[in-house]
Amino acid sequence: MPIASGRTIDMMARYGLKAMVTLNGEKILDDVVSEYHAACARHGRPKQLGEDMIWGAGLYLAGSQEEAIRRVEPAHDERAPSTIPSIRDGVKQKAWFCGPPAEVIEGIKSIEAKYPGLEDFMIHWAEGLSPAEFTEQLRWFARDVMPAFGEARLAAE
Repeated sequence: MPIASGRTIDMMARYGLKAMVTLNGEKILDDVVSEYHAACARHGRPKQLGEDMIWGAGLYLAGSQEEAIRRVEPAHDERAPSTIPSIRDGVKQKAWFCGPPAEVIEGIKSIEAKYPGLEDFMIHWAEGLSPAEFTEQLRWFARDVMPAFGEARLAAE
């Protein structure tokens, strides 16, 4: 269930629902993971930090970060976590990972390292991508990024 507010967090912890945080910057993610963790403990459901949560971020692979931003920006919608909806802001806030596979892996692992219980990652694609481009991005991600995460499970939005 997507987390929308503090009341949502408490209700999810009380009923044992898994949480989803997607397309939010690192600061919001940090706050929500901590609040969910504390709420679960208050309701007698102690968990590791990040356990029973799904984290989602935008993704676009290319030869460089600049190329990725240039190619995905026209297909991007208004859900970037900033006052000005741009991919560049989303990359800075770690809501989007753009560039070559090694850089994307490094970015994802930087978030993963903070939350020992986090096991699920959801990929968000810009809605304006063509089906062919979406398919190619998904194949590239599966081939060059997913192996860095062992038995990774893939969920695409």
